[in-house]
Amino acid sequence: MHSTSSMSGKPLRIMLISDYPYKGVIIGGLESAVQILAKALSELQAVEKVLVVNFRTNIDRDETVAINDKLDIAYVIGQKHYALPTKSYFDLVNARRIAAQFRPDVVHGQGTGMQGDIATRLGYPSAVTIHGVGVFEAELREKHHRFIGPIRVRLTKEMTKRVEHSAHVMISISEFDREYLAQTRSSNVVGIPNAVRSEFFERLPAPANGKRILFGGLIILRKNVAGLIRAFARVKQAVPDAVLDIVGLAPDAAYYKEVQSAMEDSLRESVIFHGGVNGDALVQLMNGASVSVLFSIYENLPCIIAESLALGKPVVSSRVGSIHEMVRDGYNGFLVESENEAALAERLILLLNDEQLRLNMGCRGRELAIERWLPEKVANDTVSAYRQAIAVAASNA
Repeated sequence: MHSTSSMSGKPLRIMLISDYPYKGVIIGGLESAVQILAKALSELQAVEKVLVVNFRTNIDRDETVAINDKLDIAYVIGQKHYALPTKSYFDLVNARRIAAQFRPDVVHGQGTGMQGDIATRLGYPSAVTIHGVGVFEAELREKHHRFIGPIRVRLTKEMTKRVEHSAHVMISISEFDREYLAQTRSSNVVGIPNAVRSEFFERLPAPANGKRILFGGLIILRKNVAGLIRAFARVKQAVPDAVLDIVGLAPDAAYYKEVQSAMEDSLRESVIFHGGVNGDALVQLMNGASVSVLFSIYENLPCIIAESLALGKPVVSSRVGSIHEMVRDGYNGFLVESENEAALAERLILLLNDEQLRLNMGCRGRELAIERWLPEKVANDTVSAYRQAIAVAASNA
């Protein structure tokens, strides 16, 4: 264990181990959340330097990019094979080399997967943010792999348990994962939600005159995009001029084919696939929507919902994970049971046909977003968690 002190007044050197957008392309809510957090941390006087280490298997050389004078991103060639059975041995070796050069005061791993595991094994004070229950996602992902799937799930469970026991501080982004963590540890768990990008707060909500529904997220099984499209077919029968904008990449070719198969020919011109959209283009697209929708089988605290609320958009979502902490049924949106396509369609139709209801719910949602998800507040709370991790590590030394 590296020597530590409480360091109550010293600006911190922070090493984040996480996925991070590559060449400006954001894939998934985690990359977006970490990008916002890293930038917000670098703007605090309490922080000396932030280094994000992103192991990637789709690059052929290491590269470090300076975002500003206090924030660097190190893209490192990641271990492509046998990461689970070897406990990411080669990535761990590289992380140790980078940490020895950077000399962090604290290491922050994102998720209880490989990033969190490496963060807790480097020998520095560590914090790990739990982004959903990784074991559940592994079980969902591996259910079609009859032989190797159970092995991967078992190894994932072992890794998750190892991270949850080893981190000096665990950061939960919701009550949902806090309750999950309570099964394995009862101390040094702090609640800090993901922040929403400042652009969403800076842009005044725009009243949507059209009948546009926006889905934002990866086109994967967990998001149940096929079910959303089937529900949208019902919406079109009641609201003929409705449009469904689908924003996000499709990393799973087989599931994308299933999504296309779920779409009737009559919907082809009303369902628009925008692919990956980032930055101001995403804000503009979302600002033009009448309502935001998410129909996932499983979620934790989705960024797209927080962003929609910040823009003053009502949300219709499945009642899974921690979404009930963001969307209060009948207050700033509606919740329906997971995979209940008829109920989803009914709520969407109600909102599309009632402009005043959309406006009222949108205003309430924006107030909630300002209260909870401003980047500076989240960054300050995270620094406090880092100092707690340093103190815990010192007391354990």
